[in-house]
Amino acid sequence: MYPMRLPLPMKSALTGLVFLLTLLLTHAQTPKTAPGNSFTPQQLQQDFGLTRQLFETMHPALYDVVAKEKLDHLWDSTSRLLDHTLTAFEFFNLLSPIISQLGCGHTAVGLPTSDRGYINRYIPVKVKYLSGKAYIVASQDNNPSLLGSEVLSINGQPMTAITAQLFKHISTDGINSAHRYMTLDKKFDQYYGLHIAQPDTFKLLIRSGNKPDRVVTLPATTKRVDQPIGGLSPGSPKPDRPFFISLPNAETAILTIDQFYITLDNDKSKEAVYKQFLDSCFTLIRQKQVRNLVIDLRKNPGGYGTWGAWLYAYLAEKPFNYYKEAVVTTNQDLPFIQYTDWKQTEYKDYVKDIVKTPSGQYRWTAHDNLKLQQPQPNRFNGPVYILIGRNCFSTTAEFCAVAHSTKRATFIGEETGGGYTSINGGDMMEMILPNTKVKLLIPMRKYVMAVTSPASLGHGTIPDYWVEPSINEFLSGNDVEMNFALALITKNRK
Repeated sequence: MYPMRLPLPMKSALTGLVFLLTLLLTHAQTPKTAPGNSFTPQQLQQDFGLTRQLFETMHPALYDVVAKEKLDHLWDSTSRLLDHTLTAFEFFNLLSPIISQLGCGHTAVGLPTSDRGYINRYIPVKVKYLSGKAYIVASQDNNPSLLGSEVLSINGQPMTAITAQLFKHISTDGINSAHRYMTLDKKFDQYYGLHIAQPDTFKLLIRSGNKPDRVVTLPATTKRVDQPIGGLSPGSPKPDRPFFISLPNAETAILTIDQFYITLDNDKSKEAVYKQFLDSCFTLIRQKQVRNLVIDLRKNPGGYGTWGAWLYAYLAEKPFNYYKEAVVTTNQDLPFIQYTDWKQTEYKDYVKDIVKTPSGQYRWTAHDNLKLQQPQPNRFNGPVYILIGRNCFSTTAEFCAVAHSTKRATFIGEETGGGYTSINGGDMMEMILPNTKVKLLIPMRKYVMAVTSPASLGHGTIPDYWVEPSINEFLSGNDVEMNFALALITKNRK
């Protein structure tokens, strides 16, 4: 999710998150353009020109991962392919690989109609990626002989090649693969149908334990296999809020935050609920004389940027900086604003908070995270263990980066899906191209984090202990990351 500024609720982080997930993973519905409609080279060039103009004018980190010379070559070579009639889907498939190379997980391109307009046949299994391998975790007919099997190939194409091809259509922060694996965990069948093939049958070469590899032939399905995978451990109560605290023993507290936002009508009420929750948790921790704190962020895709800083204030040992700066590209009028979801009056109000530096660059100044932050009076001073993984994105990745850079916690799990040194987000701009109705979404700010440079540039927060379940542990609900953290606490106590 996106660090955000209030007001401007129509362009908020959460509005952007919902749209991004829809755009990337389910492809949002826009009327007027049927899947089979074709467009002339002139129409395609107009849409392509607007796409390039939007990115070159507004994207705050356009050349952070891809050099300008290479990106210019991609724009130019793709433009030359628009010399004949194409459908919106074909045009989308030309744009998608360019945008996925930008190294920005908050940037997206989407089809003008839902995936149902383009996919008639789905692969009838759901997969989960573990250690780079794809395992079947659900099937259309709930066939127990398939459950837990590794998929080696589909219709003769190796799974490694399929994964690499689909990665070309999934945006991520930097060169991080974690966010791409998260996307395929959720929507492999859709991406396969959009970017590989839609056959009537699927021949899967699978490997099940120590048994000989075998081929299974499965008929395509018209409905997605959308059974949930993973989740709460057996017997765990489902909380009524996306954050809660538990005390498994007298010395340890587990603070679980599944998202840095809640669904309430009033923004001030959201802030009050979250702040009250944090204060009550750390008051309880102090009253109970808890010695160790585990913070579980593994399901957390992000939320409001300030909420991450508020949490860190309960861990900070001294005043701290959270953001170094908020980079933007311009404060000038936009000639293409009529194709976006911004009104001219909204945009003029937005640019009031942009200043031009002596070097001619532009910075946005209105975010509270740009201020020097103060520790909370009832902060926790003991050892902190943070559970992370591929779902940790945006605001969550920001919090992890600061806590990691200050060496305030021990990190357990997988690399975060979001970046480390900077996160693109804030207010979002959506453009619907006038002819094809293909959708574009870009962030308008780059938040540069107040962190030291990591050893692995282009990645997220790397855990101190890389812990990942086996497929059998995953299917059984064995929480290996949490068990590892609790065992590490016991070991460190001795």
